[in-house]
Amino acid sequence: MRKFTLLTAVFALFATAASADTKVIYQDNYADKTTSMANWQDNRSNGAIDFISTPDGNYMQFNLALNGNNFNGTRFYSIWGATPWDGVNLPETGYKYEVSFNFEQFGNNANSKKDGAYNQRNHEIAIIGAANEDNIANYWGDAATSYPNYLFKLTQCQTGDAAGEGGYPTAVNGTCGFYINNETDLITVAAATWYKLTLEVVGQTVKYDITDISGTPLKAGSYTLPEGADNRAGGMLVYGARYASKTNVGLGLKITCESDEAVANEPVVALSQVKGNDRVYKVTFAEGEMLHYVLPGAEEQTLDYWDAEDEAGNPGVAMLTATQSGTLQAWTTKDDAVSPKANVEVTAGWIKLVDPVVAISNVAEGFGKSFTVTFNSTAPEHLLPVNAAITYTIDGGAEQEVANGGTITMDKAGTLVVTVNQIPQGGQEWYQRSSVTYNNDVEYTIAMTTEYIKWDDTHFAGNAAWEASTIEDSNMSHWLGHWQEANKYDKEEQDKMKEDPSYVPVPTQNPVKVYRTDATDIALPIYNLINDEAGANYAKELLPLIPNTARGSIAILLEEGLMSNQTSYKNLELTFDSKWVTDDAAKPNFIEIKLTNNYDRYDKGPGRHITDIRKTDDTTYSLYRFDTAIHSARVFTYKGFVPGSGSDGIEAITNVKETDKNATIYTINGVRVQKASKKGIYIMNGKKFVVK
Repeated sequence: MRKFTLLTAVFALFATAASADTKVIYQDNYADKTTSMANWQDNRSNGAIDFISTPDGNYMQFNLALNGNNFNGTRFYSIWGATPWDGVNLPETGYKYEVSFNFEQFGNNANSKKDGAYNQRNHEIAIIGAANEDNIANYWGDAATSYPNYLFKLTQCQTGDAAGEGGYPTAVNGTCGFYINNETDLITVAAATWYKLTLEVVGQTVKYDITDISGTPLKAGSYTLPEGADNRAGGMLVYGARYASKTNVGLGLKITCESDEAVANEPVVALSQVKGNDRVYKVTFAEGEMLHYVLPGAEEQTLDYWDAEDEAGNPGVAMLTATQSGTLQAWTTKDDAVSPKANVEVTAGWIKLVDPVVAISNVAEGFGKSFTVTFNSTAPEHLLPVNAAITYTIDGGAEQEVANGGTITMDKAGTLVVTVNQIPQGGQEWYQRSSVTYNNDVEYTIAMTTEYIKWDDTHFAGNAAWEASTIEDSNMSHWLGHWQEANKYDKEEQDKMKEDPSYVPVPTQNPVKVYRTDATDIALPIYNLINDEAGANYAKELLPLIPNTARGSIAILLEEGLMSNQTSYKNLELTFDSKWVTDDAAKPNFIEIKLTNNYDRYDKGPGRHITDIRKTDDTTYSLYRFDTAIHSARVFTYKGFVPGSGSDGIEAITNVKETDKNATIYTINGVRVQKASKKGIYIMNGKKFVVK
């Protein structure tokens, strides 16, 4: 079965759970992004929570790689506390808690051992009581430490040697061992698989049942809460770690109990499809209830449970199409009971796809450029994720496809047009296309080249700004090395060979990792920059300048390059000389930084250069311990740019007054004016002056 078909099955389980005479105590239907996002928090990362909307159900995603995150570990939590329980008198049968989860991708670094046990924990899902104190800041992947009276927890175990049965996954998309509650029940959980968790709580006894998406049992059992512990579910915790783990929770989160009186529950209304001008909504309600709805601009209508069907023929699911803007209302009745109304604001009309982003990822001398093209298929403007195709043309030529995140290369001046369209559904595109045009009319030259990897002792001879030393820190377990491979050349070297057959190319230098088993057997030669003032002497060599830098923070490791002379896990921000900044946004200058990649290893095949291109007004770059070394850097400036002391690109400008009223005055662009009346740079008698 397809994933979304399976998701639909789980979604239907939540809908039918609130059957006749069932009272909903608390629920998050994941029908509205704003509401659901507000229900979840993460106090460590910079936005690693996402709302995933699909035609067959919505859910929350906790993605440690989202928005540039790369955390060792962080917690996500939805805590509703005791408020939903106010006025609730539980029957003798207690209550039921239901939710679904999916470890879409396990963390990729959880196999570190210490004292015979795996000392890293990457995943947990836990349910805590309503009366728990706020101990979330102390929560690090095991609810028992900060919430000892938890109701249920599924925790990645830290013992055992077998992959998938111990504390590490067989692969990020493989299987992994988890413990339930008091670490007596071990289960194997598969990545990218939806599971449904059901808790039945009666007094201090918590019965749990975990099934896969099709209802096949995975594990069932019971757990007794300590005497006096609050048995009311009050929150859900999700832990994710190391480094790109991805966990999904949703389709519905519901707490229900039986009722002696007839109960009509609020229906779940979720947008199912954007269909040009129209919006199709999926409305789910329980057996025994009557659905009432009012579409914008229409009269009230009703549907019985068995008369409402979705595309797959599942009962209790009404597919409603709104053709104009307004408020869609839906509610249910059963006997004399009337549910609260679900009010959904509908905005009809055709939606244009958001523009693709075309960003320069590389430059070369002349008009040569590489562009990375990205398109946000899940942009809020789309209302639902869009399955899109990206195409481009150069100078009106043949249309070509490019992948999202793919690269387009131009080797000469011209016009690039990038277009995005929805892949047709049933032969129809339901979104308007979008496109951007980039005029590749800016020519670049290489203004400066610095190759730190080629610096040797002669470069530092007699210069007091540098202090010679060696690396002998016992904390260093590895260092970066390189070797030269004959007959392997960068593209630039290949181009030179084509232009001049007599040219002798320079072999590519490939980074490798050499493991240091004994910190005393290798003393690596290194030169430390003593202070930033002395380092300023090297500004012309494109050496980063760091105000108030501590002694030894910048170093040159001979035959490797520029490095951060630190052994702790810290980043060092390096700031480049600002003389390359330009105010012309249409003509940005670029710094090309080539560095050895993190964890390139000689025993895993040839290493590679990693190139980072950044505008010169983005003036920082991070070095990470000894794992990375900048071995070369080049500045590309647009043709005609003059390096100067300010962002205007003009060197040696002074404030002068007009001394010759009859002299001809020109703007900096060569336009003749009668008077320098506006702020700017002017030329008179061959000299520049500034009007402020």
